[in-house]
Amino acid sequence: MENKTLLLTNYVLQRILKSFAMRMGMDDTFADFLAQAHVQQTPIQNVWTSFLLRNCSKCAKEPGTCTFLNPGPENTRGSATPATMQAAVATSVERGNFFDCPALEPKTRDSAHKANDD
Repeated sequence: MENKTLLLTNYVLQRILKSFAMRMGMDDTFADFLAQAHVQQTPIQNVWTSFLLRNCSKCAKEPGTCTFLNPGPENTRGSATPATMQAAVATSVERGNFFDCPALEPKTRDSAHKANDD
C-alpha cells in the first residue's frame, strides 16, 4: 500500500469508514452513525482539507510528487529518514503549524495546459 496524500471530503471519508465498519460486522445504521460521529469529532480531517485546498489545489505539482508531503532521501538531513520527515510534516500540519506549504509552486497557464495534455 502506498502512503500517498489524497484530498477527501468529509462525506467520502464517512462512506469509507461506514463501509469498513460494515465489513467488520457492524449494523448499517450503527456504522453510518459511527462514521458520521468520527468525522465530525476529529479536527484532523478539517485541518488537512484546509491545508490541501489552500496549497495543493493551487500547486503545479501533484501531492504524490510533492517534496514537502513525500520527502525523499535528498530532502532529509542528519539522522532523519524520509519516513520520519513525512511523519513530522503530517504531525505539524495536523497541529496547524503549517498553513502555507514551503514547496508550493503556483500553477501557471503552461502547467495547466500540460496537465490537460496528460
